[in-house]
Amino acid sequence: MLNKNHYIRGNVLKSEAPITFLNLDNKMNIKDYIKKNHGTQRKFAEFANTSPQHVTYWIRNNFVVIEGKLYKEVRDFSEGEES
Repeated sequence: MLNKNHYIRGNVLKSEAPITFLNLDNKMNIKDYIKKNHGTQRKFAEFANTSPQHVTYWIRNNFVVIEGKLYKEVRDFSEGEES
């Protein structure tokens, strides 16, 4: 059963598109992920084959890492949910 700690990834409008359920208990903001796994933004940028400026963009725009993949968290509706 899904709860607020799960996220649906995929296009739910197309029946042939795969749908993946992610466990948000493993969600980590990108800054913490970089510190824990790479030490510095520059080292992470080299690892991700991108520029340090792009990593700064991800940090400033609240990207998160879930199960080793980078996501943009658009909205969080978990606060004030009605039961």
